[in-house]
Amino acid sequence: MSVAAFIGSQRTDHAVPHPVTCRALGVSESCFYKWRDRPPTPRQVRRAELADKIREFFDASGGT
Repeated sequence: MSVAAFIGSQRTDHAVPHPVTCRALGVSESCFYKWRDRPPTPRQVRRAELADKIREFFDASGGT
């Protein structure tokens, strides 16, 4: 997990605003926004497509 992903998870998991986490870790907010707003990598796209296909087969099999 990257530092930016950790910062994002703190808001979701513990309701800690990202500016607070950025300051605590000494990371600029612009770094966090750059990570958050970037387009998905080819690997992430491939993994999402695979996950969708797996879900499709799982549902078609009746959950087995």
